[in-house]
Amino acid sequence: TSENFDLYQEALIDLRTEGNLVGYLKFIYDIENSLFLLRIKKFQISAKPNTNTQALEGTFLISAENLR
Repeated sequence: TSENFDLYQEALIDLRTEGNLVGYLKFIYDIENSLFLLRIKKFQISAKPNTNTQALEGTFLISAENLR
């Protein structure tokens, strides 16, 4: 018989950010290529309202898994 051992515990991080497109691309790349068990589960990036700049607002849901 095979037993299913749950070795990892998941923590969710809800993050709200402001930045530019290049900064967001670097952030996403760094998270996805991290040595830690991090994964972006959901994200949304939109233009910051009422500004004429290249500033963007973002929301991220990041999963961090740890050994139990």
